[in-house]
Order: sequence, then C-alpha cells, then structure tokens
Amino acid sequence: MLRQLEGLLLIPHELLHIVGYRLVGKRCIYRWGDPCVTLAGPATRNERLIGVLFPFAVCMAAWFILLPAPFFALFTGGITWAIILTAVSVTPFFYAFTSIGDLRQAYLLIYEKKPRDKTPFDFLFWPILTDDPKRVQISALIVMICIIISYVVYLLLF
Repeated sequence: MLRQLEGLLLIPHELLHIVGYRLVGKRCIYRWGDPCVTLAGPATRNERLIGVLFPFAVCMAAWFILLPAPFFALFTGGITWAIILTAVSVTPFFYAFTSIGDLRQAYLLIYEKKPRDKTPFDFLFWPILTDDPKRVQISALIVMICIIISYVVYLLLF
C-alpha cells in the first residue's frame, strides 16, 4: 500500500527522469505508478547523470522562479493569494527533496563507487542502508510529518 502511494506521488518526478533521458536520446521503461524509471539500453556516465539529475535541476529552478511570488502577492493581492502562492511555490521544493536519492546515485556515478559505498547523503538513508523495510516505512513517515509540520509553522509565521 505504501509502495503504491509512493509510486503515485512520484509520477511527476519520474516523468522528469523520462524527459531527461529523452533529451540525451536514451529510451527508458516506466510503468505508470512505479517509483523508478529503468533505462532500456546501455548509456554513458554523462547520459545517466543527465537523466538522474534532470528532476532536481528542474524542480530547483521552478522553486527559485516561484519563490518571490507569495511576497509580491502579499503586497498586491492580500493574504489569501499569498497563502495560495506559498503552497504553489513550495511544491517544486518538495519534489526537489524527492531527488535526494538521485543526488546520491549521481555521487556514486561521478566517483565510480558501488551502491553500498558511503556518500555524503547517507545520513538521510540510514534506514534504507540497513535493509529493514519496517525502518524505511517509519523513516519515510517521520520525514513526511516533519515536512508538514514545518510548512504549517511557516504558514503561521507568515
């Protein structure tokens, strides 16, 4: 159930992977709702890096572009538009946060390491690296709750 929900929530992220791979001319396999995209053939390291990092780059660019919108809306359109645009501008940042695994994978590709090697991103993946599925689910739930609480606090302070 949690895996299916994860796959459905990650559809925009995975579609950005597909676009990234298509930009470099690579075909990939994706089944609607799956939490990952698989390359259909061999690819060079640079092609894989572009496909892996494309969602992060697009989401961060969208976040930086939309970031000033709530502040302008506060002065011109009122608090209601500011809250709505805050929710809209934070959405790309949340999807950029889903790219942490992609950043870890890019680090491993750049330094030609194996998936179980240590990276600077491991502190975010300690339950995944322990191979205990229950810890992964608990960790994902804790991260989701922390994101929601931080967003509510942000709205209250705004």
